[in-house]
Amino acid sequence: MRRGQFVLVVAALVLVLAAVAIRLAGPHPEPSSTPPGDFSAARARSVLDELLREQVPHPVGSPANQVVRDRIVSRFRALGYETAIQRTFVCNARPTCATVENIMARAFPAAAGEKVAEGRMRGTATPGDDTVVYVVAHYDSVPSGPGTSDDGISVAALLEVARAVKGEQFKHPIAFLITDGEEPGLLGAEAFVADRQVSGDVHAIVNVENRGTSGASFLFETSRGNGELISAARAIKRPFASSLFYTIYDQLPNDTDATVFKRAGMRVLNFAAIGGVAFYHTPLDNLANVDDRTLQHHGDNALAAARALARRDLGTSPNAVYFDILGFGIVQWPQPWTLPIVGVSFVVLLVLMRGSRLRDVLLGFLLFIGSVVAAAIMGIGLSWLASWRSGGATWVAYPQAAVAAMWLSGIVAATFIRWLMRNADSRAIFIGLGMAWHIATIAAALLLPGISHLFLVPAVACTLSVRANELTRALVPAIAAAILFVPIGFVLYTGWARRASCRSHC
Repeated sequence: MRRGQFVLVVAALVLVLAAVAIRLAGPHPEPSSTPPGDFSAARARSVLDELLREQVPHPVGSPANQVVRDRIVSRFRALGYETAIQRTFVCNARPTCATVENIMARAFPAAAGEKVAEGRMRGTATPGDDTVVYVVAHYDSVPSGPGTSDDGISVAALLEVARAVKGEQFKHPIAFLITDGEEPGLLGAEAFVADRQVSGDVHAIVNVENRGTSGASFLFETSRGNGELISAARAIKRPFASSLFYTIYDQLPNDTDATVFKRAGMRVLNFAAIGGVAFYHTPLDNLANVDDRTLQHHGDNALAAARALARRDLGTSPNAVYFDILGFGIVQWPQPWTLPIVGVSFVVLLVLMRGSRLRDVLLGFLLFIGSVVAAAIMGIGLSWLASWRSGGATWVAYPQAAVAAMWLSGIVAATFIRWLMRNADSRAIFIGLGMAWHIATIAAALLLPGISHLFLVPAVACTLSVRANELTRALVPAIAAAILFVPIGFVLYTGWARRASCRSHC
């Protein structure tokens, strides 16, 4: 590749990097003058400031938590919602036990002969219908901090969503569940699912959580058989979603209320933000560190997802492979389709290989392997250097420099190894690289199908570009891979390393 072409490829990748950084900052907060049917961060922020104005911890069972509970109930009732408290003593499997007070709110009538009594919401389905979409957050905090972002901003977002959908008619009505006792062990969710009189009518659940205080709101978890759920999630205006997140989270020992709902067989979409994680579960999880962009993004996501789910029936479907394109939309396909797609693409690539020297094709394949191995070695070395003076810490609050260095090591490794093969036929080298992407896709589809898109999209891009000129062959797969991999570079350390350092719910 000539120097000018190399510069163009680098420039394209820098543009992708910039686009990802801008998009991951979240949407601009909407003012209080926003139309009534839309979500406004300004309106939700005023609710949040009132709900948690003392800025004190309010763990389950504390007097401060009762104050927050009463404010939430008053807000729902002021909006015209029928509101009740599910008060019960509950234990989880650890065991951890507490008396929890879940808040349930609805704006539609009970079925004939049913009523709200004894602090319990009964009859949450309208005549002629039998299932309800619940939008869920938790209102208790950890003892060490006021819990403004975890999960105060989600509660405020739900109250703004409740205002926006009030009076709208849906096939499946929308109700709201604000759980208690999430922090010590998902106790409010346990109480909800254990009482079939209040949880037996769930159509789907939209859960909103936080693992930090800022950043984009990610659709990071779903229940299994999520194909139709992801189709509904495509209604979101600024989606950040990937079956990679679902696959990773499914392997980690960390939980939210969604864990309990999934175990009970309920369909769930789970959203969370993970930026500003250094403030998470500390006294600094306060109003001053709330990100209004995160609040806006949570609200936009919850509102769009709830409306989409409330308008459709959900049948059975296989898990989907899915990913967003820079937050502009979601691409999805059923997991069983991955192997046929990669198989067809591989056959086409083999046909197009005719006339290429086998030796150079093999060199291209080795270039892929060599780049990965060299990048891994360099990354391990840089990781050792970064942790040399860390005193054995397993997690670093501000790892950006080290993460950037490790990503750059992969680029340097690939560039250097390609330079070593500069005299080989570029088209044959490209075909060898394409074969490596295809083989990686097949392995992923068999072992961890939720991550197969990371390899399938560049593999197909390689096949489609074989007959193009050298610049196009370099640009198309590089941009396709960058759109998939660059967002991971922004969130993987915080999202995975932070959770992996937790021994249980955190």
